[in-house]
Order: sequence, then structure tokens, then C-alpha cells
Amino acid sequence: MRLNDVTYLESDDHKIVIHFVDGSTDEFYGSLKELYAEQLKGADFLFAHASYIVNYNYVTAFGFNTLSTTDKQSLPVARNRRDEVRRQYTAIMERRRLV
Repeated sequence: MRLNDVTYLESDDHKIVIHFVDGSTDEFYGSLKELYAEQLKGADFLFAHASYIVNYNYVTAFGFNTLSTTDKQSLPVARNRRDEVRRQYTAIMERRRLV
């Protein structure tokens, strides 16, 4: 699995569903929280909600409480994560402008 091909990940109970750019999915059992902490935190992924991690590369709009993706999904941003997600989003944008 190449991270660049992942649009977002979602959790349903303990099953993680990976959504790919080409519309395909894959799934496995695990924890989004652990996956984010161990593999995705430094890779421009936004932990927007307990059930969603979104690849910054595929975010088309950042609303007050949603992230829109290139595949026309509108994913929620949890109330308690809004400030952190905005900080991450802005930091990624600024870092990429400087590169």
C-alpha cells in the first residue's frame, strides 16, 4: 500500500476501511488511533474524527466541521479535534509553500 494512493481511512467498530484514489477499498482489523500515532502522524494525514483519518493531498475544502475530499466525500471533523486539525492543515500548507 502506498500512502499517496490513500484518500482516507475510516473505522467501523474495530475494522479499518482504507479508501483508495481509484475507488477501491481494503480492510483490516485495528485501531485508527494506533495507526495514526505509529504510521500516519508525520505523513500529512489529518486525524479529523475518531472514525476518520484523511490524506491532506485529497482535501478539496475545509469547512467549519467537515473536510471535503476529491472523491466527493464530506467527512466530519469532531468538535474536540477542530482546533488541532486546523493547526495541522495550516502547518502542512505553510510547509509546502516553502518547499
